[in-house]
Amino acid sequence: MHEVIAAVLRFFLESLLVDLVWGVLLFNLGLVLLWLLTLGRYPRGAAVERHANRISRFGLLLVVIAVAGVRLLHGQPS
Repeated sequence: MHEVIAAVLRFFLESLLVDLVWGVLLFNLGLVLLWLLTLGRYPRGAAVERHANRISRFGLLLVVIAVAGVRLLHGQPS
């Protein structure tokens, strides 16, 4: 019984962590950087909600590029 409770709890904690990272951290990073790149023109209003996953993917892309750039600058090729 403890294994079932632990599995359910782990599932909810992992879901919460993924939602926090994807929905908050990456989304806000992508949103701010898109605003900076487009001088505040995109995304605005309803486009923010419609393109939430695209914005989060853009944030993820920026994190991947930043990590790769740091690794290359410090001489640690992947």
